Amino acid sequence: MARTSNARTGRASSTRKGAPTHPAGSVAYDDHEVVAALEELQARCHVVGVWRRVPPVGDVLDTNELRLLDEVPARCERALDVGCGSGTFARELATRFGLVDGIDRSAEMIAVARRRYSDVPNLRFLEGDFLDVGLEMGGYDFVTCIAAVHHMPFEAALVKLCDVLRPGGALAVLGLYRNASLTDYATGALSFVIRGARRLGEAMGPGPSRSAIESRVVPPLADPQMTLQEIRAGAERVLPGARVQRHLGFRYVLRFEKGYP
Repeated sequence: MARTSNARTGRASSTRKGAPTHPAGSVAYDDHEVVAALEELQARCHVVGVWRRVPPVGDVLDTNELRLLDEVPARCERALDVGCGSGTFARELATRFGLVDGIDRSAEMIAVARRRYSDVPNLRFLEGDFLDVGLEMGGYDFVTCIAAVHHMPFEAALVKLCDVLRPGGALAVLGLYRNASLTDYATGALSFVIRGARRLGEAMGPGPSRSAIESRVVPPLADPQMTLQEIRAGAERVLPGARVQRHLGFRYVLRFEKGYP
């Protein structure tokens, strides 16, 4: 893993060998994105093992969410999950970190999270707007944000997500983008195949338990307004060195490692 520094920000980022790169503001999408989507389709059509159950309600993490766990840094003391919803992913982080905070501006979702995981001593949930709540700057080793950044001003959200990271910490964002190119629509079409495979998998197991399905709470929803091109350009402006990779289901993963001053 090679570390590069950015003279304008003083931050550094790590680039994994073989990771796709995209110039800031790039309009063209390389063929490797379609190939990667097809490979992901092939892997995810093997529906057994796509989910991981999280106690006590048997709620599940899907492939996209499990992918973020690959970004957990070597130092695992404190983590923050922004837009934590009902707390399922934050609960998984609590098995890996000494202290985990989950934050969500929905009072209903925070109430559900606190009720479900009240017996987890190293997990706490905060109600409030992430951009307004006074969190410790540089206080977290790992920060995640799942399907929530499009509810906030994008660049302002990325700046604060970086600010709460300690030097050497890692940021992983699982976000949604708006279709705008042929590649977007092509990978979107593959997503419908995945949805069918997932439903088949839920029928065959090991999908969500009946109690998990019955207890599901739908978080506030909003359609993404930014294209993948705009997301990459915005990320490059405020987090030079951040990597944005397309995934199926109109989703992307943004990875960033905060450098040392």
